[in-house]
Amino acid sequence: MVRRTLAILAALVWLAACARYGGVAHVKAGSTASDLVLQFAADDTGTPLPPVDAIMISGGPVNGSHRGNPPATFAWFIAAIDTTPLASRVLREVRYGTVPPGFAEAARPLPLVAGRYREEIRAGHLRLRTWFVVDSDLTAHN
Repeated sequence: MVRRTLAILAALVWLAACARYGGVAHVKAGSTASDLVLQFAADDTGTPLPPVDAIMISGGPVNGSHRGNPPATFAWFIAAIDTTPLASRVLREVRYGTVPPGFAEAARPLPLVAGRYREEIRAGHLRLRTWFVVDSDLTAHN
């Protein structure tokens, strides 16, 4: 039992070490809390990310400032369905609350309020993390 546990832990450490962070993500110009569009790519030239496995949005209100860490609450979480062809999982943008074909919601979208949010995209071994802000007038930006 101990060997099995150690083997599992070693595999998880190896997988975490293989993950690399990179890519670009931003909130599409003109986005608001009620109509938020997230755009992403592998690099500044617009090369698409590898097939996306999951997109997680977490965060919320930060006491009077956008500088602190938001609460660790999932605002929205979608994951690819195992049977979805890889080509169908290549995404360039996602509208908050709209599940793309071939994906399923693991957490339904919560209404976005003024605060700071973290977006994490998992695409193969690539992990893309970025922050965005919803201001008190409900406009959204990076």
